[in-house]
Amino acid sequence: MSSDRFKAWEKKIMAAEQEVFSVVKPIIDKYDPSILLRMGAPSDEYDSECKKIAEVIVREGFGLGYGSSLHFNEEELGNLIAFVWHMEFGQWSRRPQYLPHFYEMAREILPQLPKQFPALRPNHHKDEAVNPRG
Repeated sequence: MSSDRFKAWEKKIMAAEQEVFSVVKPIIDKYDPSILLRMGAPSDEYDSECKKIAEVIVREGFGLGYGSSLHFNEEELGNLIAFVWHMEFGQWSRRPQYLPHFYEMAREILPQLPKQFPALRPNHHKDEAVNPRG
């Protein structure tokens, strides 16, 4: 893949990630899983966690163009949120805690996500290969 095509592909992925972030962020903030916002933390406190969640949803949940339809379910998304929280806030010597509020967040996030990102489908544009491995 040429450098220009790769850059165009990455731009599409980043736009999809931003769209997913705009769904994930308000829900995570509403639940405030680490109670940091209620303790006065800045409103961007959970941005990095929300960006990681959005990135995985787009890059794994939509299959990077190989399926382009969301294939996460509520349990998988809840597991992802729990794991991101453990990576950022957990103690490494302990197992991740898969708490009910992670699945409640997933239950709220899923119906608000786009069901497809057509621009991430292989050969979305006739004259532009969007498959990064092609």
